[in-house]
This record gives sequence, C-alpha cells and structure tokens, in this order.
Amino acid sequence: YTQCEVVDAMRVVWTEGGTPPSTSDWDIGLVDTKRSPRLRFDTQPDSLNSRFRPMDDLYTHAIFAVDDDIQVSCEDLQFAFEAWTNAERTLVGFYPRLHTLRDPDAGSDGGYEYHSWWYVFWRGEYSMVLTKAAIMHRDYMKLYTVQMPQTIRDYVDQHMNCEDVAMQFLVANISARPPIFVRGAVGDLGALGGISTRSGHMGSRTDCLNDIHRLFVAGGGGDGGLGSHGIGEMPLVSSHVVVGRAGSWFSNQPVTWFEYLASDLPIPIWFQVILILCGLAAVGRLSYECCCGSLVPGRGAPMGGARKHLKT
Repeated sequence: YTQCEVVDAMRVVWTEGGTPPSTSDWDIGLVDTKRSPRLRFDTQPDSLNSRFRPMDDLYTHAIFAVDDDIQVSCEDLQFAFEAWTNAERTLVGFYPRLHTLRDPDAGSDGGYEYHSWWYVFWRGEYSMVLTKAAIMHRDYMKLYTVQMPQTIRDYVDQHMNCEDVAMQFLVANISARPPIFVRGAVGDLGALGGISTRSGHMGSRTDCLNDIHRLFVAGGGGDGGLGSHGIGEMPLVSSHVVVGRAGSWFSNQPVTWFEYLASDLPIPIWFQVILILCGLAAVGRLSYECCCGSLVPGRGAPMGGARKHLKT
C-alpha cells in the first residue's frame, strides 16, 4: 500500500505484544521528512476495538481500514477513495452484507438476521460493508472510542467479534445513510481459514447483530446524543447501489443497443450499422452450423466415407 499514490501514510495497529518488526529495510516509497514517518507501528492493547482508536499525526480525513490478509490494488483503492469523496460521512467498502427481519409479521420485535454475499446477490440490496476493507472518515474513530456506549465495546471484547457491525451502527446512526459497495478485485488470503469459515459463524453474527442493536438502543446511540434516529429504531439503512467503473465491460452497459451507434466514433453511422449486421449474420451462420450442420451441400460428409474412394 505504500506504493499507492493515494496513500499518504500507513499505521499498523500492533496488538501482538513484544517489539514490532523493524522497517529499516522495507521499500516504503518516498518519505516526506517534514511529516511524521510514513509507515509506523502503533502498539495497542489486544482488542478488536484497538483498530478504531484515534490516530495522531494524520494529514488526511479518509482512513482505509484493512485487515492484514486483504490485498486491494492501488487502482481499486484509488477508485474507492474517489467514491468516498462523494459521500464522506458514510462507509465505502468492498464486502457488502445485509440485515433482514427474522419475522416480518413481528417486525423489529422478532429480531433480525445477518446475511452474507449470496443473500445480498439474490436480494440485490445491502445495509452494511465490512471494515476488513473499508474507507471511513477519521472522526468516526474518535466517536467509536470515546462516545459510543462502553457496553458495546465491552461486548466486542467479550466475544472477540462484531466490531465492524458496531462501527456500521455508529456511522448509520449519525449519517442516516447507507454504506456504499464498490465493486473491485480484492485478494483475500484468509478466505479459507478465517473466522467466517468456521461452523456457526452466521449464527454468531446474527446474535451480535441483535445484541448490538439492543445495546445501541439502550445507550441512546452514544453518550453524546449521537445520531438522528429515534429511540428503538434500527439505524441500518439498505441500498441497491453498486459503484463500478465507467470503463468496465461488466458494470457499464448502455441502456439500449442504439447507444453503440455513437456519432462520436471515427466511422460513419451507416458503416457502423453494416458492421453490426455483418456481425449478427456471422453469429447466426456459426450457430446454425453448430446445431444443424453445414450450409453447403456435401460438406457434411464424414471423413470415413471419403476414404472409401481412395486407391492404394
């Protein structure tokens, strides 16, 4: 990440105890001597809450929180940051998740269920993004550590899980906005051995979703009167928006095929029409030959039949 132009500095939250490794022989790019070190290890208590402790000597408003087993390319990180600059008070990330009512007839009294990617894909909506790879405003780190109810941080420490859900509750309660899911190519080195692959993980996440909601409501959204939602309301907001690159063939398709007949192409429109018709004709011919045989009589004769007329 130090090789990415969009990255100003890196802070490694070190909770392993002992002395952090030396970085003297690391290639960390250019260093501005007028500022604090570009790469620094911050020794913190062994707690998931430590990843959201406020950091000093920062020159940017945006913080990209990322796990040590996640790899995001500089190009995708730059794209996500561009999306965040248009919505600085919400979370922007690569891993969408969804909450739903456990019993629609019972409403919020029946509790909620936590869902992962396949449910997000099937429903076409999401209400959370995981902070294992997400951009947030640095103000939220102070609000999480100082003003969010202490009972929620205690819950995270007790269960060693769900700090990302707690942060999403905090951000949604303050901004009253959904997160933003950015489509990108992310390398996840912990996909096969991480916490999410263990049995009972989804049940645990559902439990923490309901527990944190209960604690958040009981705490009034924070000691400082954080948020714009009423007491008892679910702060999480769902969204159907997926942010993709304008230059991607997969995420950027025209609303109608007439858009392909663009007048700004360097060839006349009549020639574009001819090319499209020729392409359709070629596809039709190929499809017919694959399904029904050759269009030319006699070309479908098997090779074995031809050899019968050869003289030895």
